[in-house]
Amino acid sequence: MLKKIITFLILIIVSVLAWFLDKKIYPNIDMVKIFYTFLALSIIYLVLELILGTIMLRKIKDSKTKYSSRKMLSVILWILFILVIFAIWIKDPQSLIVAYGIIGAG
Repeated sequence: MLKKIITFLILIIVSVLAWFLDKKIYPNIDMVKIFYTFLALSIIYLVLELILGTIMLRKIKDSKTKYSSRKMLSVILWILFILVIFAIWIKDPQSLIVAYGIIGAG
């Protein structure tokens, strides 16, 4: 549990640092995107890993079910991380989809 709290605090610290850099030292749209990225990752991590994961894993007694639930939660967490990063950083997702289609075709 301590490792999860430290990870969450690091995400918050990086988010605050990006906000501070944007407002005081280096105002740039990329700093704003970095701030939003780490803020969103912090919120997702807080909700899924710290709150939902802790509550869900306390109620599960079977070790195999607990392992499967932990892995499922981890996969959902990473999928949401990737979706949020794409939503913040990619302005035109259609061009990205076309590029993936071309790469996949040949």
